[in-house]
Amino acid sequence: EVRNEHQRMFDKPIKVFLKEHLVKQIFIKSDSKEDANLVYKKINKLKKCKIANESPYFQTGIVEKKGIWFSVTHADVNKGIAIKELSNYLNVKLDDTYGFGNDYNDIEMFKAVRHSIIMDNANDDLKKLAKVVTKSNNDDGVAHLLEKLFLKKRKGK
Repeated sequence: EVRNEHQRMFDKPIKVFLKEHLVKQIFIKSDSKEDANLVYKKINKLKKCKIANESPYFQTGIVEKKGIWFSVTHADVNKGIAIKELSNYLNVKLDDTYGFGNDYNDIEMFKAVRHSIIMDNANDDLKKLAKVVTKSNNDDGVAHLLEKLFLKKRKGK
């Protein structure tokens, strides 16, 4: 399923596809436990790739309604590195940054920023890593917290 213009389905052999497209992340989903496990194990052995995010199946063995899935990125890439680079480029102190997240690929970002905020729809074990829990994605949690923080400051409270 392609959800926006930045996503592509593999329509050619992977080596050809990667030569033709600038790929930042690969999302893999399978209905087959055997296929998912096989690909997951092979990718985990690669030095230049890492599993960035995954369904609970890989810890629990339980297949949820969303199925079996995981994301793959380059081993040297994560949101923590990205926010450090961006804050440096914009000349903004990390103490003045806010990181909003809801999944395992946000852990490095939470460690990098001073203000780590996690969505209420995140797993409970991830909620322990953030300083603040806000409303879920479906309840506009980011907007809710930003309004609370910055409108409060504008009113002098």
